[in-house]
Amino acid sequence: KKDQGFMEYGGEISSTLKTEEKSERDAKLHERLETKLRKLNAARSHNQRLLTKEGGQAGLSDGQRKAFDSNDERIKKLTDEISDLEDTIRGRNK
Repeated sequence: KKDQGFMEYGGEISSTLKTEEKSERDAKLHERLETKLRKLNAARSHNQRLLTKEGGQAGLSDGQRKAFDSNDERIKKLTDEISDLEDTIRGRNK
């Protein structure tokens, strides 16, 4: 997968699927996609709170740094999983 580079943590991430790409037969896949999006946004929000509260990465304690790095890895993994799910849904609806 592509390297996501520096992560921006503000705002919510939503699916890139268009309305016409969603169908009833893919309901389970859409449910999985929405669950992963919620987890992604929760991890991003947590990292944003850490950065805001502690004045940036330099102000993080060791425990906070570990949580931040763990969330960063989780964000990258979820981003890839979301992309794969969207590709799967698009492929089924061609």
